[in-house]
Amino acid sequence: MALAALALGFGLIYWAIGLSSDGPMRHQTMAWVKRFSLDSPVYQIKALGRLIQQNAEYTVLIDAMERTRLMVEAYPVEGKTYPANLEQLYQKAKAQGYWTLHRNPFTKARQREGIIRDYSDYAYATDKTDFAGMILYQAMGAYDYRIYGCDEKGELLKQDNAIIFLSRP
Repeated sequence: MALAALALGFGLIYWAIGLSSDGPMRHQTMAWVKRFSLDSPVYQIKALGRLIQQNAEYTVLIDAMERTRLMVEAYPVEGKTYPANLEQLYQKAKAQGYWTLHRNPFTKARQREGIIRDYSDYAYATDKTDFAGMILYQAMGAYDYRIYGCDEKGELLKQDNAIIFLSRP
């Protein structure tokens, strides 16, 4: 055992000395390093990290859509009508302490105008990128509504080419 350790030690010293000069040992070692480069696994780990972050941002966006739905459902007063616009919802939810939207997952905006807007603002906008990560509220008469989410490009969220929205249960 001691002899094997001694041989390994001499081999490592020989290898280290060979690396310090511009000899065949250095060239063989560099060829081995290039062949088994860590660039590929590091790249894959970075790509996986970006994917995890993107999925987390979408999870936060979908959670914000659901929180908005819960606030809209908490809104009805006598007659069971829903808010006619976002301002009505905001004023009542803020006054009664159930406003729960705090951050846009893509832009990190913390102001209401950077988190949620009326759908009509979106419908008439020419540049949809301003709506990245936003929630959109659309009153559909007194007894119905729709809540949309926008992706990182400001486009409405879709699944199987159909726009995703939340509505009255």
